Amino acid sequence: MTKTSLIRHKLYCFLGLFISLASLASDEPTIPNELTVTDRACINALHASERKNARTALVEKYNAGAADPTFRDTIRAEEDTKHQTIRAFHADGKILAGAKARALLLHGVGASYSNHSSMRHIIQNISNTRVTKKSGIRHYLQNKEDFGLITSEAIDLPGHGVGPELSDYMELDTVINWFTSYLQDMKKETPDLPLIVICRSSSPQFITEVNRRTPGIIDAIVMISPAHPGNAELIQKQHDTLMALVAKERSHIDLDLVHWVENLSLGIQWRGSELNQTPTLIITGSDDEEILPEEREIYSELNRNFSNIEYVDIEHAIHDVFRTTGNFEPIGKQAYDHFYAFLKRFNILR
Repeated sequence: MTKTSLIRHKLYCFLGLFISLASLASDEPTIPNELTVTDRACINALHASERKNARTALVEKYNAGAADPTFRDTIRAEEDTKHQTIRAFHADGKILAGAKARALLLHGVGASYSNHSSMRHIIQNISNTRVTKKSGIRHYLQNKEDFGLITSEAIDLPGHGVGPELSDYMELDTVINWFTSYLQDMKKETPDLPLIVICRSSSPQFITEVNRRTPGIIDAIVMISPAHPGNAELIQKQHDTLMALVAKERSHIDLDLVHWVENLSLGIQWRGSELNQTPTLIITGSDDEEILPEEREIYSELNRNFSNIEYVDIEHAIHDVFRTTGNFEPIGKQAYDHFYAFLKRFNILR
């Protein structure tokens, strides 16, 4: 589509939507059901265009070292047009020479910070090839006996950041196919590297389902502060707890995204066997108010009953168990200790 025809298409869309919305006189913040198929297609096209432009701009900022002062010298990015998302990775390269494994990092769901950027500090730490000063977390990791370089990348999930339009991913099968396609492309690109998925909060639900449907696609799973799926009563308790924390902390939450993942999670089960003997580390923090006591007990039971599942609850850690800034550095070091010990136990870093 030429630039002129694209502008004309947008004008027609805006005009059609204006007429439809004016006739409906709706105060609802969501798209009314009475809109025509053409109207809905226009809305989706406009949203997709805006996301595409935002992705392009963000990639340019990353690669100019202007996205974030903290990550200016360590994070670069590229667009993934096939999956309509952004891919952030270490500035030394997407595929690092000498890497022992490859990792996909997946953020949580719903909050304003729920996008790839919340996982950049992990990229800095596990994908760092540079000699560091004699202090800090990266120096600590580089000198660990079981340290192994992991080439890693973080992406935006549907509806989050500059990821794909949420309305295209309302069915569980569609979401699982999206994840599976992305992981298959990673496997094809680096077939000799074990593939680890490091996922936080609600995203582990999708990854276990991918692993169940496509055995062997993932070599190890690391769940950070996971929300347990499949049980309606438990999901309601999770929802109520989350809303209470949002009110307490006066933070932002996108209820559409929360409802999206809650509805999808009803179709996912964790009974241990779904993990297909895939080495799995579940790691939580004792001070994380989002993790319910019932969930901690479930994870402990999985740890007792399945030899491929490890569960660790780190004292005083919060939702972002791997956080290492300020007073959290000693706690974050414990998380990384468990992470590398887990990978060593299952011979993942070959």
